Amino acid sequence: MLERPQGRRELMRALVQWRGAETMWQRRAACLAFVKLAAHGDVVVTDHVLSICATVVWSIERCDQTAVGAVLSQLSRAEPDRVEGFLLEHALLMSKESIKLAVAKFSAAKRTALLAHHKRATSLRHS
Repeated sequence: MLERPQGRRELMRALVQWRGAETMWQRRAACLAFVKLAAHGDVVVTDHVLSICATVVWSIERCDQTAVGAVLSQLSRAEPDRVEGFLLEHALLMSKESIKLAVAKFSAAKRTALLAHHKRATSLRHS
């Protein structure tokens, strides 16, 4: 439905509201609905995806975490700098599986750096 221009804006706004849904399936659907469009670099789509991910990433549910990683992976094709910024800011909240999905389309060097940042952010330091 998002691929059709008619009614796309209204549908996108409705999907953004799903980010705070009670069920993980609805939150997951909010992320995954944008997977195809995310790779094209539309500013409105990018803003919606990052808004959804910023809320859903707080969930500890595996389904939510993998949905965030999957949509960010596609978005990184068109908006690598914005996705990198998101990953740096939200690393502490992301599961290892989620971050691995999210960095899959980055260069090897960038992937290594982002995974190292995630590891530092999620590791406990002992004094």
